[in-house]
Amino acid sequence: MGLVKFEDIRNAAVIGAGTMGHGIAEQLAILGINVRVRDVSPGILKSARERIEWSLNKLYKRGAIREEPAKVLDRIYFTTSLEEALADVELMVEAVPERLELKHEVFRAAAAHARPNALLATNTGSIPITEIAEVLPEDRRQNTVGLHFFNPVVLMPIVEVVRGRYTSDGALGLGVKLVEYMGKTPVIVRKDVPGFISNRMSVRYIGAAARLVEWGAATPAEVDAALRYRLGLPMGVFEMVDFSGLDVFYYYFEETIRRGLKEEIPAIVKRMFEEGVLGMKSGRGFYTYPAPGVYVRVSLPRSAAHKVDVLKVLAPMINEGAFLIREGVATAADIDTIMKLGFGFPLGVMEYGDIFGLDAVKSSLETLARHKDFYAPDPMISGMVAEGRLGVRSGRGFYEYGDVKEERMRGVVVRREGQIGWIVLNRPEVLNAMDMEMMDEVEGAVGALERDPDVRVIVIIGAGRAFSAGADVSMLSKFGPGDAYAFSKREHRLAERVERCGKPTICAIGGYALGGGLELAMGCDIRIAAEDARLGLPEINLGIMPGGGGTQRLVKLVGLGRALWMMMMGEQLGALDAQQYGLVNLVVQPATLEGETRLLARRLASMPPMALRSIKAAARAAADSPLERGLEVEAAHFSSLFATRDAKEGISAFLEKRRPTFRGE
Repeated sequence: MGLVKFEDIRNAAVIGAGTMGHGIAEQLAILGINVRVRDVSPGILKSARERIEWSLNKLYKRGAIREEPAKVLDRIYFTTSLEEALADVELMVEAVPERLELKHEVFRAAAAHARPNALLATNTGSIPITEIAEVLPEDRRQNTVGLHFFNPVVLMPIVEVVRGRYTSDGALGLGVKLVEYMGKTPVIVRKDVPGFISNRMSVRYIGAAARLVEWGAATPAEVDAALRYRLGLPMGVFEMVDFSGLDVFYYYFEETIRRGLKEEIPAIVKRMFEEGVLGMKSGRGFYTYPAPGVYVRVSLPRSAAHKVDVLKVLAPMINEGAFLIREGVATAADIDTIMKLGFGFPLGVMEYGDIFGLDAVKSSLETLARHKDFYAPDPMISGMVAEGRLGVRSGRGFYEYGDVKEERMRGVVVRREGQIGWIVLNRPEVLNAMDMEMMDEVEGAVGALERDPDVRVIVIIGAGRAFSAGADVSMLSKFGPGDAYAFSKREHRLAERVERCGKPTICAIGGYALGGGLELAMGCDIRIAAEDARLGLPEINLGIMPGGGGTQRLVKLVGLGRALWMMMMGEQLGALDAQQYGLVNLVVQPATLEGETRLLARRLASMPPMALRSIKAAARAAADSPLERGLEVEAAHFSSLFATRDAKEGISAFLEKRRPTFRGE
C-alpha cells in the first residue's frame, strides 16, 4: 500500500472548519495544495471562508504572501459532505473537537474514501494518536501521524509532530517535511503520551497558577503581573486562558487526566466552565472585556509583580519536563523550543530550572506536594540534585554550561558562571559584617572580574541570612579618631571602585543591608531585594554616623528629606518601601532572589558591553557635573559608539527584524 510522496500531495482534506481547521486549510492552500474543508453546517463553513479571506488579505498587504488572495482562496472548496471532502485525497488533517468518537468517525471515513497511500493526520492536542489510529484497518495505521498546530495556525512558527505506536518512520518523516515546507519548526514527540508536550505543560502551568489563587496566595492579576514583568512573558497565564478560551483548556485537563495524568481540574476552572465564564469569547473570564469576542490587553499594575513566588508556577512545568525526558518523550531542547515558539516564553522552562537552580526547584515542589501529592519531585530532579547537577550554578543541569570556576578567600567567594561574575560575601556567622581584610578581598574581586574578558556582568550577594550587616562592630570598638578616618576612606574607596567599574554591577539583597553593607550596595548600578530585606543606615544607634559614603549616595538616591529621616532616626526600610523611595529597583520573593538576579544578569550580559559602559559614564556625569558638562559627556560617548561593530550589528538587526548578537567590539 505504501505512503504518498511529498511531491505527490496535490489534494488535501481538512475535516473541521473551526479556529484550527480553517487555519490549517489556509496554510495548505498557501503552499499550493488544493484543499477541501468540511464541517457540519453551511454557517460554520461561511464563517471559515470569511476568516480565511480576511487573513489572506492581511498577509498579502504585509508582503507575507506574494500570490493574490483570491487565487489562494480559489484552491479551497467548502462542503458539508464528509465523503466528498475525503474522496481520493493524498492528505487528510482532522481538526474536529476533542472527542474520541468524533475523531473515530472521521478516520473511518478516511479509510473508506481517501487514497490508500494517503497520510492521515490529526490535529488533536490531548488524545493519543494510537487511540485514534486503532479504528483503522491494520494496514492503514502506519500512515497516521499527529500534526498539532498552534493558534493562530498561519502565524505560529511551530508544530508538534507526534509519533503514535503504529506511526511508520516514513509517515513521521513526511509530517516533518510538510511542516518544514510551511516554514515552521517541527518538534518531534517521540512517544505517544496524552497531551504530548505542549498541553501537558499547559495543564501544569494553569493548574499551578490557579491553585495559588485558590489557596489565597495571590490574585490572577498578581500572578500575571509577576509573569509579565519579572519573567518577561508576553502575557500571563490567566490572560492566555482568557484569550484562547477556558473551555479549550478545561477539555485538555479532562482528556489528559482521564488517560492517566496525575492532576486535578482546579476548582476555580471547573466553576467558571460550568457557569460559561470562558474568557474573551464570553466577554468575561479571569478579566472583563468590552464585549464577547472583543479583546483588549489586560492592564496589570507593575506594583503587584513582587507578590508571587514565580518558581511555584514554573516548578510543576519543570517537573513535568523531567518526566517527559526520563520517559523518552522529548529532550530538554524540544520542550524549551515549544515553550519559546509556542507559548512566547523568552526562555524555556528547563532553562528556567537551570537558572533558578534545581535544588530550589526541588524545594518548591516539596512545598507544593504538601498540598497535592502529584507535585512530588520527579526522580530525575531528585537524582540530579543528589549528584550536584544544580544547573547554571554548578555548570551542569538539563544543559551543559562548562566549568564554573570558584575561588575561595577568607571572607569572599568569587564564582565565574560564563559571562556572569559573582562576588559572594561569605561570613554568614556574623551576618557578613565587613572588616578591612574582607573589603580588600571585595575590591580585589571587582578588579579581577572587570579585567576578565569573559565576564560581562558582576553580581554582589551575601551568603546566609544577610547581604551585610555593615562594619564589624568588634573592630569599630577598638578605633580611635585616626583609625576611624582611615576606615572611612577605605570604605569610600571600595564603594567608588564598585561605582566606577566599567561593567554593570548588580547587588542582590537578602536579609539585612545595613550601614556599610548598604553603602556598598548603593555603589552598584542595580539593586534587587528580597521582600524580607531590611535596609538602613542605623549608625546613630551606636552614637556615630554613616562613614562609607552613605550621607552622600543616600541623598542622591532618595532625596534629602528621606535620607535625613533614615539616618537621624536610624530607621530600617522594608524592601517595598525602599523600592518606593528609589533605593531598590526590583523586589522579589526570598526563595527566588538568586534565580531572578541570575535572570537579570543574563539579560544585561546580552546587551552591548561598550554601550553599557558609556551609559554608566554619562549617567554618572549627570550626578556629578553641571548640565552642560554632562551633555558634553553624553555627546562624546554617543558619537563614539557609532564606530563600534556592536552599533552596526544592533542597527542592522533592527532593520532586518532579527535578534542582535553583541560581541563587545
